[in-house]
Amino acid sequence: MFARKMLLFGLIAACVALTAPSCSREKKAEGLEVKSGFAARVGDIKITDDQVSDMFNAMPGAQQKQFVGKDGRADFVDRLIEQHLIYLAALDKNLDKTEEMKAKIRMATMNILISEYFDKEVMGKIEIGPKEIEDYYNSHSAEFVQAPILRAQYLFTVDSLKAVKWQERLAKGMNFSELARKESEDKATAR
Repeated sequence: MFARKMLLFGLIAACVALTAPSCSREKKAEGLEVKSGFAARVGDIKITDDQVSDMFNAMPGAQQKQFVGKDGRADFVDRLIEQHLIYLAALDKNLDKTEEMKAKIRMATMNILISEYFDKEVMGKIEIGPKEIEDYYNSHSAEFVQAPILRAQYLFTVDSLKAVKWQERLAKGMNFSELARKESEDKATAR
């Protein structure tokens, strides 16, 4: 099994090595620039410059920082090529044909469509102005009050006579925390 994985990894690495020179930094350094609109081609899949820009812009800012500078775009395209090569290898192994994978693909598709529907059909049609926000706040002010936080304190004993004596001392004004610290039988929480 390990040997198969290593062979597959080797094949993918070889494909990357053969495909990557088409967008390597050396050709850019020589001044070779192709104005085809394509950033790369992996098998029958064409990766356009627009797709590269869209994928880059969809990433969080922290990830975008990995691909800045002179060679950043080339590195990003190389990463996309690697992803497409692995994707094609998975298709060659018919990994998309198993019932488990079909169910995962359906769930992913469903989640993407739900998100898109929510963004376009719900959030895109809701307009709330400052006046509506203020009116809601004024009519629901109780929702914006933080409830007090309670702190429980206790004294622990198995002796009921001792508990009665403690109660008397507390009624006379003794500090609860001080009494707990000195006399509670639960030393872990006495402080």
